[in-house]
Amino acid sequence: MASAASAVLACWQTPAAIRHAGVDRITALLRRGHVKNAVQVAEAMVAAARQQTVNLPGQRAAAVVVGQTATEILALEQRIAAVDDSSPSSSTSTPSRRSSGACQAWVPC
Repeated sequence: MASAASAVLACWQTPAAIRHAGVDRITALLRRGHVKNAVQVAEAMVAAARQQTVNLPGQRAAAVVVGQTATEILALEQRIAAVDDSSPSSSTSTPSRRSSGACQAWVPC
C-alpha cells in the first residue's frame, strides 16, 4: 500500500488536485498498481479531499516537494526490485519486493 500512496502523491499532491482528478482517474491509477479495493480507496481519498477546503501558506511549495519525493520513492522501489530480481540468492533467501511488476505500472498518472 505504500506504493499506492506514493503513486497517488506523485500525481496529485493537494486536496484540490485529488478532487479534480476524481474517483475514476485515481481508481485507474490504483488498478494499474493492482491495489485491492481500488474503487473504495479512491472514493475515500476523494471524500477526504472534499472535506479539506482551506489552502495553507506554503501549500504549493510543499506540494512540489511531496510530488518529487513520492516520485523518488517509486524510483527507489523499482531499483530495489531490479536488484532483488537480478540477485541469484533472492529467490531462496528473501521474497521479491515487487509483485507482478506493480511498481512499473504506477506512472504516468
